[in-house]
Amino acid sequence: KTARDSLSRFLYGLLFSWLVERMNVTLQVTTDEGCAPAPSLGSGNRLGIMDIAGFEVFERNSLEQLLINLCNEHLQQFFCSYVFRAELEDYAKEGITLEREFDFADNTDVLQLLDGRGGLLDMLEEEVILPKATDLSYVTKVLSGKGKHERLVKPKFGGTVSFGVQHYAGDVTYSCDGFLEKNLDKPPGDLEALLSSSTLELVRSLPKKLSERPAGTSDRRMTSKQKPS
Repeated sequence: KTARDSLSRFLYGLLFSWLVERMNVTLQVTTDEGCAPAPSLGSGNRLGIMDIAGFEVFERNSLEQLLINLCNEHLQQFFCSYVFRAELEDYAKEGITLEREFDFADNTDVLQLLDGRGGLLDMLEEEVILPKATDLSYVTKVLSGKGKHERLVKPKFGGTVSFGVQHYAGDVTYSCDGFLEKNLDKPPGDLEALLSSSTLELVRSLPKKLSERPAGTSDRRMTSKQKPS
């Protein structure tokens, strides 16, 4: 089961990377001289397409929901920073005074709890490499180290492998069963040979993408750190 789930996650990740690359090639502008080079970030000739994952809260929430909701926290902060704050700064520069005080919720504290240095995800990275670590030992350290954080919600009963987070959109309780296993990000040892033996040309091409992944790169952290554009 562990090998199957690990293979499924890596196959999904490699196919997603292939899809993004294929979309970039398809959307590239073609001129009389051939394909135009990809525009730089500062050129102004750039089109960004952002797929916003909806905030998720189910009867049982696991690591997948935590990462999706973390992305939404980043999007919320991005929106507040680049829309509200920028607009207020423009008002101040132009000498425009608002009739009433304008304020908005700042979710920096929940981002620090989840994704900041020493946050819940850093603690998960550290727990994975420890011998005899378990999901319960991880939760115990979270509640001990972050129990006083105003955004962390402690379970009502001790010994529960779960904790809650007060997100900007609402409270979510996360069941931590399987957190360590899902965070390993370790492919099966024969993954490359297995993909290369596929009857599908697309699947046979994926080992190349596997070799292009930077050493020590975690798909999870890359996704959560990625800024919207």
